[in-house]
Amino acid sequence: MKNGRIEQIGSPRDIYERPLTSFVADFIGLSDFFKGRVVAVEGAHIRITIDGLELTVVKDLPNVQVGQAITLFIRPNNVQLMPLSNGPTVNTFVGQISKMTYLGEAIDYRVILPNGLEVRVQTDGSQYFLPGSSVSVRLPPDRCHILAETDQSG
Repeated sequence: MKNGRIEQIGSPRDIYERPLTSFVADFIGLSDFFKGRVVAVEGAHIRITIDGLELTVVKDLPNVQVGQAITLFIRPNNVQLMPLSNGPTVNTFVGQISKMTYLGEAIDYRVILPNGLEVRVQTDGSQYFLPGSSVSVRLPPDRCHILAETDQSG
């Protein structure tokens, strides 16, 4: 509920995995939000650009159009960190660890992407990267979600 209005009704899983608004996504768990534009619609996927960084995402919106302003959100536990890899794959970029916080069962990273944006990443701690390390950062297309809204105000 926001300002006395119901934002979304659904099961906890539906609300967590498929929130309809940025308010719901932010309320129910950690998320990174990035404003961008649709550059291509290709069947079940769309390509978007966020400050010059191009990503492919699953088409969550039914009537999305080229040029449309969108908000992409991704949960920190859905972003993948890996040692630098040899070949590019979809939505994989070289990033730099700017901050690392050990949380016991998890590690919380802040990673600077090639376009200067910072993404939050939470891992199970099976791999350990120090601040300043260059890493491969993957935003899986099926874990990147788009919202038609762009207003982040509360």
